[in-house]
Amino acid sequence: MSEARGERIDTSVESPELHERIDRVGFALIAGATVMFFLGFVFAYFYLRSLDNNGLWRPAGVEPPGGYGVAIAAALALSAAAFLYAARAARNGRSWVAAAGVAVALGLFACVAQGVEYAHLSFGPESGGYASVFFGWTALYVVVALLAIYRVESVFAAGLRGRGKGDELPEGYRAWLAERTARAAGELPVVARHNDLTMWNVRLDADEAIGVLDWAEADTGLPLTDLYYAVADAAAARDGYRDRVAALQDALSTIAPLRERLTASMELSAGTAELAFHACWLRHAGNQRRMDGDGQFVEILRWVARRALEEPS
Repeated sequence: MSEARGERIDTSVESPELHERIDRVGFALIAGATVMFFLGFVFAYFYLRSLDNNGLWRPAGVEPPGGYGVAIAAALALSAAAFLYAARAARNGRSWVAAAGVAVALGLFACVAQGVEYAHLSFGPESGGYASVFFGWTALYVVVALLAIYRVESVFAAGLRGRGKGDELPEGYRAWLAERTARAAGELPVVARHNDLTMWNVRLDADEAIGVLDWAEADTGLPLTDLYYAVADAAAARDGYRDRVAALQDALSTIAPLRERLTASMELSAGTAELAFHACWLRHAGNQRRMDGDGQFVEILRWVARRALEEPS
């Protein structure tokens, strides 16, 4: 947590892009640690098999049924594939909730199948080295799988909560966007963008030199989107990020002269500048919808949409 005006800032309303990157880095670290953990069982398997003390590596009767193993491995592989498809579909704006639900169901099936296999085994973990490795590997594998399924389930539940909420945008907004986009066709420039220009990523040294950090989300797209996001975020930061919608409303008077100067210097039309304003909040609301289902950025988009429809053409 950070301090602003002596009060705590609610970091839960940091940008959805930051949350997404934290998830990616965190899961990569967890995946690496998990692989290293299970390599210990691989070592134990080959080491105990090579020793085979008193012929107890794999006594007679220690034969787990192969069908269960194949079914469990296939279910987990298909679960991972379904979730990968859901993630890609979400990034591309396609329906993904059903695929996430399939991933959860297949993962749970694999865990239940492992329990059923245990109930039908004729040996226990004390029945030699192979049995010890088998039970240790499969039991901990189920634990890791359940933790992963819990995360997938939380994403699936957020998707279910957010289903249909896209229709809460004011009627006519999509048509408004389509008409403005068609009107500006052929004159939309492409520039480099930071895409996460919050005050968390801006540094000011003692000489008042400005530094911008964290370019992980940078790409190319419409101009001015960084301006809109940065000014609105600065306004929100003054109040501890309590109400981003109100902060944006208050920041419009600051944005207007800056936008006029930049549109003039870049020779942009007013329509392009307005489309860039909507593109900014469409992007951040879409990212938040993928991550959380709903939130302040989605509320900003709804307000921006209502404002556009209320203004004269």
